[in-house]
Amino acid sequence: MLTFRPGTRVSKNRKLKISQHRPSGSRVKFDEEGNPVAPLAIVAATTETEVALDEEARKDYYKKLGEQLRNVDHEDKKVEREKRREKRMKEKIKRKQGEMEEEEEEEEGHEGSASSSEEIGRD
Repeated sequence: MLTFRPGTRVSKNRKLKISQHRPSGSRVKFDEEGNPVAPLAIVAATTETEVALDEEARKDYYKKLGEQLRNVDHEDKKVEREKRREKRMKEKIKRKQGEMEEEEEEEEGHEGSASSSEEIGRD
């Protein structure tokens, strides 16, 4: 368990957690009849007086949700890594082509200056 000293900041990443007491944003679940239902109400055990959450079902739900998020993050990281690798390769190829063109220009420039000096020496 993390302990925080008074006066220290808590990063936003630590604050962002899934809570059953907050609305879940744009996620909407529907029951068999097509009526919108709170996401955790599907997991809840319904009684006549109140809706009681089954602790095990709630934990399983969050565990599955966390696993899905981790898998999506893993895939996103792979895609991002591949994009960066491709970008570096393109830059490397451009740089190599630029260097080769410069070398060719230098070689042509040296050949041209050598031939002109020979012509001057003949006169």
